[in-house]
Amino acid sequence: WRQFDQAVGPLKAAGLRVCAWQYVRGKRPEAEAAVAARAVRAGADCFVVDAEIEFERIPQRYQRATRYMRSLRARVGTAYPIGLTTFPYVDLHGRFPYSAFLSGPNAAQFTMPQVYWRAFRVSPATAVERTMRWNRVYGKPIALLGGTYMRETPAQIRQFRCAARAAGVQGESWWAWQNTRAAQWPALGAPISCRAPLSLRGGTRYPVLGMRSRGDVVRHLQRLLRSQGLSLPVNGAFGTSTRTAIAAYRAQHGLAGGSSTDDVLWAHLLQRSGSAVTSRAG
Repeated sequence: WRQFDQAVGPLKAAGLRVCAWQYVRGKRPEAEAAVAARAVRAGADCFVVDAEIEFERIPQRYQRATRYMRSLRARVGTAYPIGLTTFPYVDLHGRFPYSAFLSGPNAAQFTMPQVYWRAFRVSPATAVERTMRWNRVYGKPIALLGGTYMRETPAQIRQFRCAARAAGVQGESWWAWQNTRAAQWPALGAPISCRAPLSLRGGTRYPVLGMRSRGDVVRHLQRLLRSQGLSLPVNGAFGTSTRTAIAAYRAQHGLAGGSSTDDVLWAHLLQRSGSAVTSRAG
């Protein structure tokens, strides 16, 4: 990474904060963590882990993600700022080990979902709402990553920024500078005036999970319930044991509601587990 080594010093001298980035594949977690740590030693102010489709396909994906984060933290320390960037729609990527990167003592401190609305063929507001609803459950500050690589119009870029602001996000990033056209640049940073607030589909801030729900978000829910002393398997499948644990948790804390999750349950669990986001991003 000679380019990074040569650039980081002059950029920081000019008053910029410089972060490093790594696309992680998971086949050799400790070796990849060593490469990441080298960039930190070269002067990076923070580090962004980009993990994507490979972690849906490799065996032992949770163990490999955990090994990578543990090895990286052993080299850079638990306080060093690390973020995760990956798929924004948690509900479409149930095999991806979000919780392995975002939970535990070696976790990333923030997440940067890749909200490429043009690729998803939806409006910026629709993409932001779905992304925020499913990513809030991990209790981490969220910095949205928008796209400029598919000829997004300045109007769409402004809509994305307004939707992010309405969701409580204080800033955005973009992929990628080399694809950004001249007409897009002013829309990225110019002051904007936002009118209508972001409307939440169904009025919920968090996803509703119930019987037969599956995926990492269920796994994360099960881990949160276990952290509160309830006995249930952590297997990513919402079944009878998860339903019983939710009922028991509601009874213990006087929470109304049924056997599915709702905003009250999620917010209470996140607060009790110490995972509640304290910034406006939550």
